[in-house]
Parts: sequence; structure tokens; C-alpha cells
Amino acid sequence: GMRRLGEIGWMICLAGLPLAGFLDQRVDSWHGQTHWAVLWIGLLWLWSCQGGTLSFRLPRPLLVWGLWFWISFWWAWHQGVADQKQYPLILLMALGHSLCLVLFVQTALSTWSETFLKELLRWLARASVVMMGYGLLQWAQLDPFTKNISLHEITQGHRNLVVGTLGNQNHLGAYLAL
Repeated sequence: GMRRLGEIGWMICLAGLPLAGFLDQRVDSWHGQTHWAVLWIGLLWLWSCQGGTLSFRLPRPLLVWGLWFWISFWWAWHQGVADQKQYPLILLMALGHSLCLVLFVQTALSTWSETFLKELLRWLARASVVMMGYGLLQWAQLDPFTKNISLHEITQGHRNLVVGTLGNQNHLGAYLAL
């Protein structure tokens, strides 16, 4: 029923994240993945609100981080307005990303069961196998899609970087570690 649709949404969100950069070629892979994550986190949060499964208690470390972030954000916003006499709209991007992190944790803690987490990890493992295969294509210089390695990396002699579809070695490593 309702719970199963939410679980399917989580699987699509997280297992599909590495491939999200291919959906719209007008944006680079990082922004494509960010847009995918923001879309799905918002949808899953709204779904959990609709189903009545959302708990509004956040873990204490996330609450402390949120407090620190909010005060830092407020201070930077205030300084921008005070110094430049206009709203520092670029800060809204950081606010949006941070709110998505809070919504992700809150929604996951409210909706994931132990059974579902096992199934979700199986789907993430399948996506990781695809990512590793794609990395092998890059290593063999047979990558047909990802050409957005920065000029700085190329001039530093890193022509054979394995970045997966994520476009960044660190993001690829973090995804595979997950």
C-alpha cells in the first residue's frame, strides 16, 4: 500500500542518484544529481507527511548541527545585508542544501524499517556494481559519456581519472563506501 510506494520512492531516489546526471544534458552531472536529490527528498518528505508517519524529533547531533548552521546562516545573511545593502541571495543555496539534509534524515528515520533498509542496501549495492563497471570503462579510456573532468586536473597529469558518473573521485568513493 502506501508504505510500499514510499519504499519504492527511496529505492529510486538513492539507487538512481549516480545516473541522474544523464537526465538533462543542459546541466553538469553534479547539478543533475543535486536536482534529483532535492526533488526526491522533497517528494519523500511530503509523502511521509501525507501518510502520517513523520516524526518531528531529530537526533540530538543533527539538532545541534542545525542550531549551529542556522545561527551561522543568520549571521552571514545579516552581514551581507548590512555591508552591501542587498540580500545575499547566493546564501539561499546553502540554506536549501542544508534543509534537504535535515529533511532526508528526518524522513528516513521516520519511514525506514529494518526490513526495508536491507532491501534498500541491496538496491544500492546493485547501483554500485554498475558504478564500478563504469569506472572500469573510464580506467580503460572507453568512457562514452563523462567528459567533464576539469582542465586543472588534466593539466596536472590526471588524464585517467576514474570519477564514475558522479564526475568527482571523492563523490564516487563516498557513494561506493555507502
